[in-house]
Order: sequence, then C-alpha cells, then structure tokens
Amino acid sequence: MRQGRPGLLRETVRDCLRSKDYAQVLRIAREERRLVRTLTSLLYDGEPLVRWRAVSAVGRLAAAEPEKVRPLVQRFIWWMNEESGGIGWSSGPALGEIGRMAPELLRESARVLVHFRAERMILAGVFWGCGRVAATYPETVKEAVPELLTWLADPDAGIRGTVAWALGEIGDERARNGLEGLLGEGKKVLLYEGEELELKETGTISAEALGKISAGCVINDRTL
Repeated sequence: MRQGRPGLLRETVRDCLRSKDYAQVLRIAREERRLVRTLTSLLYDGEPLVRWRAVSAVGRLAAAEPEKVRPLVQRFIWWMNEESGGIGWSSGPALGEIGRMAPELLRESARVLVHFRAERMILAGVFWGCGRVAATYPETVKEAVPELLTWLADPDAGIRGTVAWALGEIGDERARNGLEGLLGEGKKVLLYEGEELELKETGTISAEALGKISAGCVINDRTL
C-alpha cells in the first residue's frame, strides 16, 4: 500500500500507532521507503503516546528489517549531543528499544547509551533506554548501577522515577537500599511501560522495582 502525499503517510502511521497496529506499520515499511523517515519524525510528535509508540515501532522495525534501522543508530547518538541542537530527547528511548529488539545493532554503541550524561534535558529518556537494554546488555548496564543510584536523589521526580524503574529492570541487589529510600514518595510521573503511558507515584515505581529484584523476575520478553 503506497501512500501518495507525505502528510497522508504520516497520518496513516500515526493512526497505526494510536491503535498499536505495528503489523500494519511493518507492512507499510516493506512497500514505502519513506516509512523510516516518517517514523523518525513521529518520535517528536506533539502527542506523547504517539511519540512513545513510535519508539516501540522503531524497535519492531529493527527486529524485522535491521538494515533499514542500522543507519539510525549513529544518527540518534549524534542527536543526543549538544552539537545537534538539542533535538535528541527521543534518541535515548529509541536506542534502548533498538538494543532490546535487535541487540546486534547496538553492539558498538550500548556503552555510549548507558554512560551518556552530557545533556540533562534528555536524561530521563536515556535512563529509560538503559532499562530496556538491561536484558540484552546486562553486564554493560550493571557497570552503571553505582552511578545510577546517585540519580535517585535528583530533584527532578521524572528522573527519580525513571531511574527507579530502570534499576528494577536491571535487577541488581545493590539498588535495594536506594530504592527503599523512595518508598512512600508520592510524586507522580509519566512512565511508558507495556506500550502504555501511565501516571504513577515514584514510591510505587520503587516498590515495583524492589519486587522485581526480590523475585528475580526481570522481564526478558523483548516484546514487552
């Protein structure tokens, strides 16, 4: 199904993301070479849920057709840096999802993602990406645990909540004391999990992370 106008393609893909019709996105990708560019632009859409589901779609496309996504890896890394003009706030999540769904594409760049701290405004997304690659690059991510723990004291609740979630995905016992320090905290943050955006208290996120560590049940299913 080839799309005529670029605007029509964008709206078609946006509708697919709203309905989580990733299969249709992949069908379009097989026939429409502009799909990658369109999907990349939707990482910066004005609708938060569309942005996040574009992240999920990039990961699924990476798994299905890795060569179409391979050139994006270095582009996302460049966008994360200040030199790119500050447009990289979706790059961390996109890299994390690529690394979760198509680990070989991030082989040379996983450590760059995990240790990136140069631009504060995009750090929550970088930390989310770290959580996503915890299953595919566990040793690389565990290197960062001591430093990640320091961010649990950050004044930004969004950063605290995302780091707490990531530490739960990593499943390292060293995170236990830091996470316990957030229990009962009532600050609400938006968290993307299970392909849905949910407003959750930072204390709840920490409790769930502790539960994952205690049960040793860090999620390994790449589709979640």
